[in-house]
Amino acid sequence: IFSGCKDKEDTSSVNSQVSEPIVEMGACNVSKMYENEEWVVDAEGFSDEYSIPQFNVYTEETEKVNKEILDSIGSLASSNAGYVHISYRFYNKDGLVSVLISLKDTIGEYEYRAYNLSLTDGTLASNEAVVKYMGFTLRQFRNLCVESLRVEYNMSYASFEDSLGDEFKEMRSKTTTSQNLDECVPYLNQSGKLYFTGYIYNPTGDKMMVA
Repeated sequence: IFSGCKDKEDTSSVNSQVSEPIVEMGACNVSKMYENEEWVVDAEGFSDEYSIPQFNVYTEETEKVNKEILDSIGSLASSNAGYVHISYRFYNKDGLVSVLISLKDTIGEYEYRAYNLSLTDGTLASNEAVVKYMGFTLRQFRNLCVESLRVEYNMSYASFEDSLGDEFKEMRSKTTTSQNLDECVPYLNQSGKLYFTGYIYNPTGDKMMVA
């Protein structure tokens, strides 16, 4: 979901973009494992329907993350555990690499996993570091998440509002609770803008992931 890129002083619009990050990630001093490759490459051994990313950087942490991705997402592809397609995209912006993995199930719904790697030291960047890098405070980011999730909920379930009444409003409020906002994970999309993964509740009370 688009969370907006804006100057710190502007809290009314989600359309303007920060020209410079307020937190410098530093020089890219982590080298690639293979210089002719990208920072992120395909894991080997999977069919065309399943593209599993691996960070093309060798540090202790990326080794653990790559293993985690293979163990969790790679195992889903290997076992045909209800997912018909797995893909990813990544973006590199001045020393920060964001990877978004999309998992499509048999009924057409998606799950997402986002990872943010600092090329300064080869460690995963915290949510706070990513948000600050894009010129936001955590409070501003959470406010933008509230706004975006509420819009996504209304767009997805507007046809149920009249028939469900208070139940519709209850699930919309649950979508923007502090507990649900804690599960939002920021990442940079392929245009270098700040997006995030998160959940909305449907009118029956189940959660659906959005990105």
